Amino acid sequence: MIQKITKLTFIVILIFFNITKSYAEDDKKSANRKIKPYEKVITPDFTSQVGMFTVHRSEDKLYFEIPDSIFKRDFLMASRIAKVSNPSRGKAYAGELRKNPVMFQLSHDKKNVYLLVPNVKDQLGEKCEDIKNAFDRNYLTPILETFPIKAIGIDSALVIDVTEFFAKELPLVTPFKSKGKPGKLDKDASYLSKVQVFNKNIELQSYFNWTTSSTPYRTLVNRSIVLLDKEPMMPRLDDRRINYFSGSKTYFDDKSTTSRNESYIHRYRMEPKKEDIEAYLAGKIVEPQKPIVVYIDNGLPKRWQKYVKQGIEDWQMAFEAIGFKNAIVAEIFPDDPEFNPDNLINTTFRYVPNTTVNAQGTRWIDPRSGEIIKGDIIWFGDVIEKLHDWRLVQCGQVEEEARQKTFSDELMGRLIRYAASHEMGHTLGFEHNMRASYAYPVDSLRSVTFTKKYGTTPSIMDYARYNYIAQPEDKGVELTPPPVGIFDIFAIKYGYQWLPDIKNPNDEFEILNSWFLEKANDPMYRFTPQFAMGISGDPASQAEALGDDAVKAGPTVSKT
Repeated sequence: MIQKITKLTFIVILIFFNITKSYAEDDKKSANRKIKPYEKVITPDFTSQVGMFTVHRSEDKLYFEIPDSIFKRDFLMASRIAKVSNPSRGKAYAGELRKNPVMFQLSHDKKNVYLLVPNVKDQLGEKCEDIKNAFDRNYLTPILETFPIKAIGIDSALVIDVTEFFAKELPLVTPFKSKGKPGKLDKDASYLSKVQVFNKNIELQSYFNWTTSSTPYRTLVNRSIVLLDKEPMMPRLDDRRINYFSGSKTYFDDKSTTSRNESYIHRYRMEPKKEDIEAYLAGKIVEPQKPIVVYIDNGLPKRWQKYVKQGIEDWQMAFEAIGFKNAIVAEIFPDDPEFNPDNLINTTFRYVPNTTVNAQGTRWIDPRSGEIIKGDIIWFGDVIEKLHDWRLVQCGQVEEEARQKTFSDELMGRLIRYAASHEMGHTLGFEHNMRASYAYPVDSLRSVTFTKKYGTTPSIMDYARYNYIAQPEDKGVELTPPPVGIFDIFAIKYGYQWLPDIKNPNDEFEILNSWFLEKANDPMYRFTPQFAMGISGDPASQAEALGDDAVKAGPTVSKT
């Protein structure tokens, strides 16, 4: 009996000790979470950079000091691969931004700062107070991360510890595919290496090491945080008669029996400077307030750099047609150690020396409006081989040099220029237009005067490639698509023509629609959307095709 009582007493004491210990630990955690005097947190061993946030960094800590004025503003966050140990592993390469940037907001209470991810796609219509409460109950803004407030700075700025946040992989913006990660993250071999602070953005670079059963894998990841404009650019409505990439929103209101979907095109902001508005409206050509600057990778072989620059700047003529000169400017990466091509506000042309036979143009947008914040052209190492082989197969019958194993720099440069211009079109917001080349009669593609004036297709965004219809006797006929075609100039007008004094996208419809009606009977201005796997509902919309009659074009090809 005494033995049982002793045993029971021991258990009670043990439980009491654990409870007391638990309370003590909670008290200790609470004390650690308590907001401390600023000078106790930001000590002399920190270095500070002032910009959008003030960033404080020590050997093992990273703090953000967030001004009160910036809470509830909209931000974008993205992760991009800056360096990689093997561009084949995980199909990742330097310069890649695999996932769309995520829009977020910051809020706070007396204890914490919260990183919120608002719903951008589903929106409440204007003046819809009757359904606002129901909408708010169904679209609660989730919290991605909570940061305890460490200290309060001048003008109520809040100091938070973001060390752990940027030391881990962030699923929403990871640069790796969910099913293609290169291994297990080795935290001990991963660390923050560089922080850049600007007025509108912060760039943080971290090395991450991944372990596998065979070869380890290392990356340098660039995280970007960008402050968006208070007032979004006014969106422009998508129209399936023109080839823009777009994003949709769903609006709910109490004036309609159903929800309403609206799609907005992707485009850069293109506006005249305030002092040039009068001249612009008078029909004079002016420089835009913010030109599109494309930085060309200085790792691209030097002999090709001028052709890439030409291909990008070929789009200038389309912008000149709507009143803007020098709207697109291409520059080589500056020789400046502080230049960061992975900065989310820099549009770049990136060279990736791997075995991929391709090139691609991408764009990253402000999801509120469709405004393109950053564009990228990715130029893979072996795409030049494809350009060579296309020319050989399609033009070898009429062009002696096309039959050579190695082209001159002048010929290869023209092919690179064509491909760079095509990819720049994607970066400007354009889909493919496989319907374009059907506008030209087959016989016209053998005409010197016609092809010199119109090229081989009305759109550089077609997969028209080279003039395989031309025959040896067609001396002087054009073999390459035009740098920018008639359709492309019209497409730039639809997306980038500045229309002043319009406050709502729907108010532009009559003007935009009138432009289509003016061209309604001209086949050079046709577009048909592509569906999955490049399939279209229009049989005239074919990739790798030329002319309006495949049967008639066939015999000319069979002669080669």
